[in-house]
Amino acid sequence: MLKNIILQANASSLLLLLPLLICCMLPLITRLFQKPIPSSLTSTETDVWFTSYGINEAFETVKNHVFSWKSEEEGKATSSSRFSFLKSKPPSERFIISESIPPRLIKFSDPIEGNVTFEFTETEPGGTAIRVNYYPTLKDRIQKMRANFPLKIPFAAGLPCPACGKPVFPDFKVCPFCGEKLK
Repeated sequence: MLKNIILQANASSLLLLLPLLICCMLPLITRLFQKPIPSSLTSTETDVWFTSYGINEAFETVKNHVFSWKSEEEGKATSSSRFSFLKSKPPSERFIISESIPPRLIKFSDPIEGNVTFEFTETEPGGTAIRVNYYPTLKDRIQKMRANFPLKIPFAAGLPCPACGKPVFPDFKVCPFCGEKLK
């Protein structure tokens, strides 16, 4: 009889410890089911380039480029799966304008690739400096956009080439316009 009482006491004490154990393990269990933040969304990159476009034209060109990204993504979403009717929620809208101060600033937010911010500054001899902050997931798109703009090296940022007179950056060893060796 004493043996049965001892066994019942051990069993009941173990049952009392079970909820305590679950409460202590709950934070660890919930961490297993949380999605980790991708490393590509923890830091942003910054890029600056100069173009011969005026500030209004550069603003509209950037806006049109981002809207083309949006239309590409919408095209992919509509034709991506034969089983799209099984999905419970509609796809979220991509590349939405979150803030716009024409022609100086435009911010786009995207639930998948993160936010991107474009800042526009007029340069002295004419043209525009475009500064963009973005997450690394957008690097390819930003590089392709930058390649579509006509390049301009501001005269204040460079020294004139002795052969052709066009402005070049001081750290260049050869003129990119005429190929003349610099200092």
